[in-house]
Amino acid sequence: MSDNIKNLVRLINENPDLSVIPMVGQDIVADYTGEWVADVGVAEVLELCIYGERVMFKNKKGIQMLKLELGSETVTEEFVDSLDWMKAIVVHIETPTVKLPDNTEKIYGKEQ
Repeated sequence: MSDNIKNLVRLINENPDLSVIPMVGQDIVADYTGEWVADVGVAEVLELCIYGERVMFKNKKGIQMLKLELGSETVTEEFVDSLDWMKAIVVHIETPTVKLPDNTEKIYGKEQ
């Protein structure tokens, strides 16, 4: 079991009432079956909300993004705290490192 999965299990055990939300990065590629191959990345307890068409986290990066759009004077600590946030276990889904067997030649190499 990978360290990321062990950490996820630990977070679930420590926070059984929190939802687990997978966050899939744009670099994950779909295969022909419509399913996605990926790895379980880092899991962490975060607060998040929807802002426009994005997910925003209540962390330094999320607040900086909001300040760039709205201006530093508008985005105060009080303003951020006044927003509705959901606390959850966020699992970052990453590009797969596992090597799946490739049967392309066996399947397409056969004569009909």
